Amino acid sequence: MTSEIRTNSLKSRAGLSTVTLTDSGPMFSGITTFVDNSTFSVGTGGTIHAPATNTLNIGVNNTESLRIDSNSNLKVAGIVTATHFHGDGSNLTGLTPPAITSIATDGAARVLTSDGDGTATAHSFVTIESNRLSINRGTGTGAFPLIVRRTDASGIVAEFSNSGGYGVYLGQNGATGEAYIRSATGQDMVFTTNAGSGIANERLRLLSGGNVRIQNQLTFAGDGHTRGIKLGADGDVNLYHDNSDAYFDNDTGDFYIRNAGSNPNQIFIQGKGGENSIVVNGDGSVEMFYDNSRKFFTQNLGVTVESYGNTPTVQFRGASNLDLGKIDVDQFVTNNSIMRFFTLASGSQNEAMRILDIGSVLIGCTSQANTGSYFQADNNDRRTLNVCSSSTATQNQILLRNPNGRVGSIQTSGSSTSFNTTFSDIASKKNFENWTEDVLSLFKNINPQKFNFKVEDDSVPKSKGFIAQDMIDKFPEAYQKQEDELYMFNPSGIVVYLMKGIQELVTKVETLEQDNIALRARVTNLEGN
Repeated sequence: MTSEIRTNSLKSRAGLSTVTLTDSGPMFSGITTFVDNSTFSVGTGGTIHAPATNTLNIGVNNTESLRIDSNSNLKVAGIVTATHFHGDGSNLTGLTPPAITSIATDGAARVLTSDGDGTATAHSFVTIESNRLSINRGTGTGAFPLIVRRTDASGIVAEFSNSGGYGVYLGQNGATGEAYIRSATGQDMVFTTNAGSGIANERLRLLSGGNVRIQNQLTFAGDGHTRGIKLGADGDVNLYHDNSDAYFDNDTGDFYIRNAGSNPNQIFIQGKGGENSIVVNGDGSVEMFYDNSRKFFTQNLGVTVESYGNTPTVQFRGASNLDLGKIDVDQFVTNNSIMRFFTLASGSQNEAMRILDIGSVLIGCTSQANTGSYFQADNNDRRTLNVCSSSTATQNQILLRNPNGRVGSIQTSGSSTSFNTTFSDIASKKNFENWTEDVLSLFKNINPQKFNFKVEDDSVPKSKGFIAQDMIDKFPEAYQKQEDELYMFNPSGIVVYLMKGIQELVTKVETLEQDNIALRARVTNLEGN
């Protein structure tokens, strides 16, 4: 049998609290107190109770889940999920690796880690402040600021990207151990600096195709060429400065400096800023300068020596800067010129030969006078060799020599010229024997001819002479074959035959005279009788 009390509300005697009973449940107003160890049930399995003074427990399924003690400490039996946590986390316990969180302190968020014993440690080397992650190097050997690894030790180990998905990748080749830094597929890699204006200025760009572009200058500091630039697979090309001079060395193969483009561009080599020393033109010509004035250049027909004065000069110099000789061209005000050749004689340069504007060649003299030797142009534009002397005494004008010594000469006197073709001194001869052949018979059987030379017109009067092929067997000394396979007549070669023939004629004449004397004596005797 049940009993039932029905009421709408319960009020305290003093009216400090009220319990109103409604269809949806009781409503409490005023001060409501639960004594120690008293429990208030909420729904099914939920409880609120005070197990001790100044302690409040909230439980689920008759099990304590949250406790607030007399010091306002909060203890949660399960997992705590929140949007934000505040404090340094130094009093948190029961944490197990790899639990990590951050605790606000000094305006910066520090990374908090567990060392494995459930104790959280806040690291001052890693902070997050103003949306910036800072990683500072610790102290001691091996205290690296940042280490990023993959467990398989291959491929990409770190990626830095923006919201667009492009980025920079850090990785390692698992087969070779080579490390790499690369950009996203098809993208350049750009290196920038801040010049102080707040703008990032591009300095170096690695293009996706493999080329490198440097915006300004490339500088290598240090001593010796090992700190310079090395090119080639084995570093065969070196560009360096040794603190005194600059060097560009090539150790292997040929060395080319060129404009490789299709346009005929130029290459300038300057010994001093703003002054050209050598200019290489795109069409192949080369120009050389002195004090920024062109002195020498090449062209399709050869080379040209140039001067802004009246005497462009080619100088020949030997050891100790000794001037051995020179060639110059002296230009006169009438636009005519002469070319002069100088040689070293007795320690100074003396003019040895000159070529005049009219074509004359002077050797050992400076004018067409009666001294020295020169080729002179006559009125028919032909050249005549003039061999001159200031003396009328007998002297050699032209000497002819070969490896055997002097073999001939042309000699002049005060009024005549003699041609000495061979030397007859006994000192130059040996192996003597008498010449007994009959020479007159050779002359008896020769066949003189009249003829024209092939270069002459048929109307030219015919010359008289002999055919070399008819004479060579009879007079070999007089007819000699030249390098062009043509026979030439040597008058001196026939003289000895003529003299031998004269001797034979004299002998015959003398014999005939003796015979004639004897014959006349007989005739006289016959007539006397």
